[in-house]
Amino acid sequence: MNNPISNNSYRLLKNSADQLLKNHLQRFHSNEDFHCFRRYVMNEILDPYNVKLPGDLVIEYYNYCVENFKALKS
Repeated sequence: MNNPISNNSYRLLKNSADQLLKNHLQRFHSNEDFHCFRRYVMNEILDPYNVKLPGDLVIEYYNYCVENFKALKS
């Protein structure tokens, strides 16, 4: 991917994905620490080899959260 995104877009995507993840953890009364779980998603699921650019990674993080956590809302 070659997706240069602005700082504002980066922040908006990250904050939206973080909010979906926080809502998911609260909904299921999980004892998972938000920061540890986010780190796990980013480092182990989306970029285990640490080769993706931050812009690409935040886009994948947002898409991952939408696909996995927004669908559980209903």
